[in-house]
Amino acid sequence: MGLLKSTLKVGASVSLAGLIGLPAAGAIYQATAQAKDQERYSPPGELFDVDGSQMHLLCVGEGAPTVVLESGLLNGVHAWKAVQPSISQTTQTCAYDRAGLGYSEPVDAPVQAEQVAQRLHKLLNAAGIEGDLVLVGASIGGLHVRQFAHQYPARVRGMVLVDSSHE
Repeated sequence: MGLLKSTLKVGASVSLAGLIGLPAAGAIYQATAQAKDQERYSPPGELFDVDGSQMHLLCVGEGAPTVVLESGLLNGVHAWKAVQPSISQTTQTCAYDRAGLGYSEPVDAPVQAEQVAQRLHKLLNAAGIEGDLVLVGASIGGLHVRQFAHQYPARVRGMVLVDSSHE
């Protein structure tokens, strides 16, 4: 009986160490790999300060109105790589990474559609993008561009919803 108890204690200790150690090792690996990737792969656009954190914006082309591409839930500028070059042949086209996605830094507070719209507005101002906008929102991005249009109606001249989510 003593050997069985001893074996069970060792097994429980090893299991507990695995439950604690594996996630910690994974977190360390993720942080290290992410730092290396950021050194190796620089952002294709520019970084701008928005409320104390860096946000990534990729604008190509010239002309007005500016088309702003708002991606789906976990996507950023790369979600538009097949679309943005075509649109930019006609007018300035901008895609961006929301807070915590792609090259944009995360924020501490939970982010609702109202905050996404405010941060996008501040990002566009920081980048010097003025004038009329055409907003393109895919999936959850549709919710965000509708909120932006609600908060800043004077800036929005049109909207395209691509398989948009709704409230």
